[in-house]
This record gives sequence, C-alpha cells and structure tokens, in this order.
Amino acid sequence: MHGKLTLVHSYDIIMSNQIKLVIWDLDDTFWSGTLAEGTAVINDAHVALVTHLNSIGVINTICSKNDAHAVDRFLKDNGLSDLFVFSVVSYDNKSKGISHILDSLGLRPQNAVFIDDNFHNREEVLFNIPEIDVQDVDFISALSLTDRIKPGKSRIDQYRQVAARAKAQTGKSSNIEFLRSSNIVVEILPPTDVDRIEEMVSRTNQLNFTKNRHTRLALQTQISDPNNECGVIRVHDRFGDYGIVGYYCLNRTRNSVTHFLFFLPHPWPWC
Repeated sequence: MHGKLTLVHSYDIIMSNQIKLVIWDLDDTFWSGTLAEGTAVINDAHVALVTHLNSIGVINTICSKNDAHAVDRFLKDNGLSDLFVFSVVSYDNKSKGISHILDSLGLRPQNAVFIDDNFHNREEVLFNIPEIDVQDVDFISALSLTDRIKPGKSRIDQYRQVAARAKAQTGKSSNIEFLRSSNIVVEILPPTDVDRIEEMVSRTNQLNFTKNRHTRLALQTQISDPNNECGVIRVHDRFGDYGIVGYYCLNRTRNSVTHFLFFLPHPWPWC
C-alpha cells in the first residue's frame, strides 16, 4: 500500500545511483511556452546542457503530452532532433511512456531523472515508478553539477543505431526476417587492440566461457606465444559498426581454451 508521496529523496539514495538518463518534459520545461499554443521558445542553455550530457555518456530523451508530429517538426526545424533518442510523445500517462523508454534502453529507474514542471505529472510518475528520481524545473540548473553524474564515453551514436534498428524492425513479420535484412557481417581479425581485449577480459562475465582474468602484459604474452591461436570478433551491419565484441585464445599444444568470450556493450542491438 502506498503512503503519502514525496518528491524529496534522501541524499544517500540519490548519491548511490548514477544518472545515466535524463527524461525531459517539453512545454515550460525543456523549452519556454507551449507548443500547441504557438508560444514555444527554445532555451539555448538547455540545448547546451543536453549536448554536454550526451558528450559525457548521459542519454537524453523526451516524455511529453503533445502532438507527436508537431513536436517532431518543431525539433527538426530547430536542428534538435539528434539530441534525443527513444522519445515518447503522446497523451497517455507519463509513467507508461517512461516505462517504455526504460525498457527500450535497458536502464533501471534508479539511474534516471524525470524533469517536469507539472506537479500532477510528477506525482503520477512517482506513484507508478517509485524508484525514479522526479524533479521540477528548478533542478535543471544544478543538473550538470550533481555528483551523481560520472563523465564517461558518449554512447549517443550507439543508441541512435539501436533506435534506427527498432524503427526498421517494426515492419518485419518476424525477428528472423529482420535479422536477415540487417546485413550482419561478422569478422575474425588479428588481436592487435590489446587495450580493448583487456577491457573485455576484465569486464565480461555472462558470456565468458573461462572467466580467466589477465593483465595487459599477460595478454600480450599470450598473443605473442606461437603455441596460441588468438583472434578478435568484429561486427557491423547496415545500421552501424559495433566494433570488437569478442575474443578467443586457444592453446594448440594443450588443445585448451584460455579465453572465449563475447562482450556485449550496452545497448546491445540484437537482444
């Protein structure tokens, strides 16, 4: 049973969950004014903030009660379409749209912030998704300063590829048909990028046959050993290049496997 709702999260809870996703309302939040009334004005500071967040690995999306075609046209006319991925623009309850966004991106509510000027929208979302951090527009000015954001590698291009794949998949009668139309190419290449190999060896658990952990120096030694056959797996399709996603090291003398793994970077397009 739900008790009285509150928008104030404890400091410890907020600090323990890194922000990986910012979900924006539009009217009187991302931009000033109301699009349907013809009073929407782009806020340049908010555009700069979203651009900055995208560059440091924080994904931005939209959940707005609006006309989807009007929003799409307005964003395109102002050169802003590429700022957001997996946006939901409809007149449904916002918790439904946010749940869809989180599922599409494979992220936990604890790693998301929803910003909306409307109190009732915030309360509705918090009631149905109590783990999410819900904020009003006053939070925007402090967003880039919060300790919950840990700068990292931009993933916006990866998410655009996933969004493009999701859109293309809509018209296919089966997943097999879609995969065949994706023109997936798998290559086995020499293991020249030791830094990438070390990353995969140290971070991969689920699809790691041996779970052997080795340092960069040890990996270089294994690769240069003439008794070992080593290689990396690179994948690309018509939507983009996913880079090196697998590694193997086979000792031919002992006929044993030292490493056999696939590192599935998030977001992984075929899951």
